[in-house]
Amino acid sequence: MTDSKNKFPVINIDKDYVLRELSIDDFKEFYDYFSDNMVNKYILSDIPKSLRESVDEIEYWQNIYKQKLGVYWAIARRDNNKLIGTIGLNNWYKYHGRVELSYDMAKEYWGKGIMSKAFKKVLEYGFNTMLINRIEAVILPENKDSFYLLQNNGFINEGTLRNYRFHNEKYYDLIMFSIIKSDFEKFRNKNRGFIGKFYNKLKKKISKGFFKRK
Repeated sequence: MTDSKNKFPVINIDKDYVLRELSIDDFKEFYDYFSDNMVNKYILSDIPKSLRESVDEIEYWQNIYKQKLGVYWAIARRDNNKLIGTIGLNNWYKYHGRVELSYDMAKEYWGKGIMSKAFKKVLEYGFNTMLINRIEAVILPENKDSFYLLQNNGFINEGTLRNYRFHNEKYYDLIMFSIIKSDFEKFRNKNRGFIGKFYNKLKKKISKGFFKRK
């Protein structure tokens, strides 16, 4: 799964954001945004209640990669290296070629298309480097933003898993989404074809003078 010399994979998202390794130095930013009730509203896991617990959480995700159980990235700004979110592949069942996608992001960066771009980079890494066949994501039914994010990135809604996860003395129903490698390749090729057609039409309009100033 790892690249040369077991070096953590750093991946540029675009000119403004990068996927890099989580660092202990991220503990304050991680604690600040993860403690926001708007961010953790749909997360069925323990939320760090102190900066010490934030450090523990980061160390847990660092060990995922070190133990070859998956890979978890910090989503960071390229101008100042500030952590704004995380995304990763964990719960890796190697024999079955299956892994779970998890992600979160500071509220002030929502709606900017950053997570969607991060999805594409992580899926490419999962399918092409880790040689995964199936990537899954489970979400609460009321998490509409994640519902559309997954759907718009080629994931298939496989239905509701009843009482699938137990958290804070309660069972929760979750919606299972998945994308397999052949789905991803079709989705990527379809988007490339659409973008190519769009630019060809645009070039024709430009060549005909449709965008000349009046």
